Amino acid sequence: QPLRPAQGIYSNTRFSPDGRRLVIEILDQQYDIWSYEWARDTMSKLTFDPGADRFPVWTPDGRRITVSSQRD
Repeated sequence: QPLRPAQGIYSNTRFSPDGRRLVIEILDQQYDIWSYEWARDTMSKLTFDPGADRFPVWTPDGRRITVSSQRD
């Protein structure tokens, strides 16, 4: 079963340091970053700019996510 019902290409998945969340790069007309929370079984879109947002990485404390972004 997919994490979210819409189709897309999932890549560059990274578990949070505590293992409770997953950050995912999803290509569906554009690259955006999404977060999945295991306990609530919910997906949250984190980026909304039309530029490509890619390569998410958690900070060591798990409080933030850094991404590469191609914005104007």
